[in-house]
Amino acid sequence: MDFRVLASCSLAWLLSLGAVMAEAKPEAVQCLSALAWQREQEFQKPPNDEAAFRRGPFAYPQREDAKPLPAALNLPVTVSSSVEKAEVELRIAAGVRALHAFADGEAECWFRDATRLDPQCASAWLGLAMANEKLPSRALYFLDKAKAAQARTSREDGWIAAYDIFFQTARSADLLERLATLSGALQKQGDNRCAETFALRYRIVRANIARIQLADAAEVAGTYAKWTDEEGGEALLFYPVLLWLKFDPAKAALHTKALQEMDGAASAWRLAAEPALALGNYHEAAACLEVALAKVQNPTQASSSVPSSEREHAALQYAKALAWCFFHGGQSSRAMDNALTLVGAPRKPGFTGLEAVDDEPESGYLGALQLRAQLWMATGGWESLADETHAAITGTRKEDGLLVRVHQYYWAVLANAALGRGKEAQHAKVELGKAADEIARTPYLTRHSNLASGYVRGAEAFYGLVQGRISPFMKDIAHVPGFILAPWMSKAGASSAAQALVDEALKEHPASQPLSRIATSLRSGPAAVDALVTFSPALAPATVYSRSVWSYRNFRPAQPEFSLPDKSGVTHALKEFKGRPVLVIFFLGQGCAHCIEQLQKFRPLVGAYEQAGIPIVAIGTDSVAKLEESLGPGPELNPDLPYLILSDEPMAAFKAWKCYDEFLQKPLHGTFLLDGDGGVLWSDISHDPYSQAGYLLGECQRLLRLHGGEAKPSSVMTTGQGEGK
Repeated sequence: MDFRVLASCSLAWLLSLGAVMAEAKPEAVQCLSALAWQREQEFQKPPNDEAAFRRGPFAYPQREDAKPLPAALNLPVTVSSSVEKAEVELRIAAGVRALHAFADGEAECWFRDATRLDPQCASAWLGLAMANEKLPSRALYFLDKAKAAQARTSREDGWIAAYDIFFQTARSADLLERLATLSGALQKQGDNRCAETFALRYRIVRANIARIQLADAAEVAGTYAKWTDEEGGEALLFYPVLLWLKFDPAKAALHTKALQEMDGAASAWRLAAEPALALGNYHEAAACLEVALAKVQNPTQASSSVPSSEREHAALQYAKALAWCFFHGGQSSRAMDNALTLVGAPRKPGFTGLEAVDDEPESGYLGALQLRAQLWMATGGWESLADETHAAITGTRKEDGLLVRVHQYYWAVLANAALGRGKEAQHAKVELGKAADEIARTPYLTRHSNLASGYVRGAEAFYGLVQGRISPFMKDIAHVPGFILAPWMSKAGASSAAQALVDEALKEHPASQPLSRIATSLRSGPAAVDALVTFSPALAPATVYSRSVWSYRNFRPAQPEFSLPDKSGVTHALKEFKGRPVLVIFFLGQGCAHCIEQLQKFRPLVGAYEQAGIPIVAIGTDSVAKLEESLGPGPELNPDLPYLILSDEPMAAFKAWKCYDEFLQKPLHGTFLLDGDGGVLWSDISHDPYSQAGYLLGECQRLLRLHGGEAKPSSVMTTGQGEGK
């Protein structure tokens, strides 16, 4: 068949690939992404509060940060007779404000604090469910608590019933249908302004996900104009932006200034960037994104009660958006620098019962690798992509995780095919197929088998494309911006489809400098197209990129100092490790069986950590006397636990390092990698101990290498070498 005929017949489905083949565009608000609603894989309903709050929030929010709402805008609040209602109402109002700002983690902090003041307040538990709208199993746990709460009336029951249907149907009903049902149920709550605001919220969310503008958008805009002028109406300023964002960005832009002035949180600045991006004003968008990134990274500006993992996730999303903003604005060097430094973010993969490591496809680390690969492709850096994947596959920087390796093999096929290295591309294809088969055979990874097999088809389709063949499996070419495929499509005879792909991309990214150059080249004839696929210096990056320290390094303050005794009563201070990295482990004492298991997991690797220049210090809740009893008298280290173990019986260091659940009034497990300045490079705080000692050693070495903190082998510090008694 003539390729031009095939291109003509296939134009419609090629254009439908925009979401797959174009670069991933992070949503300003995760709630507007259909993918975000698929976060829950096999999430199980937690059995108790400790399991429900395994990852936080752990710290009380600051009461002085809470802003009240008029009763009409707040959830209905009924409290136990012995509780001061105003204090509970204040925290629930703060939670409602956070929900309207799409700050789910912050909302959860406020609602959890309300349950602390009154465990029988149904609205506090309802708020926790609402803050988990994308995690139905966890939300249902909180709804059960709301149903069992004694402080509730028929008003609360109406809300609970509406959300109960929404969460119960998570696996059986379509998301858009569920959102419409929830909105309708809230609208029926009677003369209730708060219910009206949330009913409209879900209509707007649904419209954005479906990309179908509300038929009564003008009327809704008038409603918000009235509401936002009333007392407490500033809490609703996000919605006028979202109402128009995907349909009339110029109208959305009219509302961003008020949002920034009245809210000022990181999420407000992130959302303010979106209309500017949609209008092609990349300079203004970058300015907003940089403010958002600074706010979410800086602990003095971010809410201290929001779990660090949530702040890390937000920072990754904001940085990815900023990288693409730089790219489309013609600053490819800054875009690539952002992508390279994102790979220096902490990697926190999941583990199976067999302790096999793997990342979820939507993990921050894989997202960073994907962004780096895409920008290398987009800037003509195929050689860099080939070199990096070769190092990751062959062992120089070999990475754990089968799913990560599948991605690396896939990118290796693309890079080598683009460079005309047929032998290397064929070898990578074979290895990709083997890895995909292994995923299909591995019980805990079978849910990713469709993804892996899609990569196999996509790799084959790309390999054929660069040789002039258009495959029916073009839709499986993932992580390749459509405008990168366009020149090869044009050379293969699908010039109309290629031009249409780039034109569609320009609608999504108006005034994009690189896309405009590609569109012009496609119209200029074969010679210009040849220049695109042979990586003309005009399109390739002008500089060779070096690995640089991630931007949040500037916002990584030193951890609080400690001075704690060992089993001999000799005190040791954090400052003793100044100038070198150290791994600090907080554990719950010898009465915690899981803690002992954790410490034993690190025991055989102490020498390897020391060889890497990373001494280990463990801090427990046992008294000095208990440490001496369990570890033996004298300054010598116990051979079963051959590293420094300190006593923090009052739990002062636990609290200072945020390893303490203020709500449950109990210590938490914590693991921290500090650099030579005492800043945190990697951390894990949870009700569960972190026991993946082998994986963590490699991750520590990776982070220290990327952040310039590689250390010389250290000697073991024994008891009796500290500051003294």
